[in-house]
Amino acid sequence: MPPLTVQTYQAQLKRVTWLGVFCNVFLASLKILFGKLGHSHSLFADGIHSLTDLVTDAALLLGSRFWSEPADEAHPYGHSKLEALVAFFIGGLLFAVAFRILIDALMTFGCRELVFSWTMVAIAGLSVVVKEILYQKTYRLGVKLESQALIANAWHHRTDALSSLPVLIVLLLTRVFPKWYFLDNIGGILVAFMIFYAAFEIVRSSFDALIDRGLPHDKLEAIEKTALSVPGVLMVHAVRSRVNGHITFLDMHILVDKDMTVFEGHKLAHTVRNILVEKYSLSDVLIHVEPFTDEEKEEQQC
Repeated sequence: MPPLTVQTYQAQLKRVTWLGVFCNVFLASLKILFGKLGHSHSLFADGIHSLTDLVTDAALLLGSRFWSEPADEAHPYGHSKLEALVAFFIGGLLFAVAFRILIDALMTFGCRELVFSWTMVAIAGLSVVVKEILYQKTYRLGVKLESQALIANAWHHRTDALSSLPVLIVLLLTRVFPKWYFLDNIGGILVAFMIFYAAFEIVRSSFDALIDRGLPHDKLEAIEKTALSVPGVLMVHAVRSRVNGHITFLDMHILVDKDMTVFEGHKLAHTVRNILVEKYSLSDVLIHVEPFTDEEKEEQQC
């Protein structure tokens, strides 16, 4: 896939995020209003969850302006870690929301009698459908753009869809069993644990980026084999990488014939770099050229 321009990247990200903003405002307003009117803890909690999506949408819209900026003199490796910070923020916010919902559901267990209405059922069902559609659109674009923050926001949409599902089931059960209004609190507790799980996954992946997690071992092995297949490269070692979303940097030492001229070694290093960048969609590769001495030859034979 050819690299996207900053303008195209921002335009696609903003389009899907603004769609999420409008849907979140609409759904959160309905769920909070009817959750209060119907004394439904689970529907109200689900509305608060939808409301937090607006915070993450705002973080995406503001953050994308900065992390997509090219490298400059003060930031020679670019600004891509800001994307991981935004994803980390989204995960942390989800943790806080889940904790608040869980505490409220436990403290009011069985205390409020649900006032059933088919409108609440329709709102919960609409939320499941709309938020799942938003998840699919946002997640596919996040994968296409290799954007951690966009994928994190997609999971925020998915947790909203999943959290609306037990709300829908609880509302229908309380229609059949009117005295079982404690099920509404159980629905709130289920919502909280679903959000906890999504938050953990988001925080874990963004933390990996913040601490410069490298490429998987199998991909590094494939990169080494590709470098060794280039004529003139006799040995490869000291391969290091760091990944942050769609940005991947790689360092590598290649060993060449000790009689090779500086010019020939420099030209070979550029050849290896260009092959690796194109084949593995790497952002940049730094090649260090070393002479292949008798000592390395013995090490290779061992």
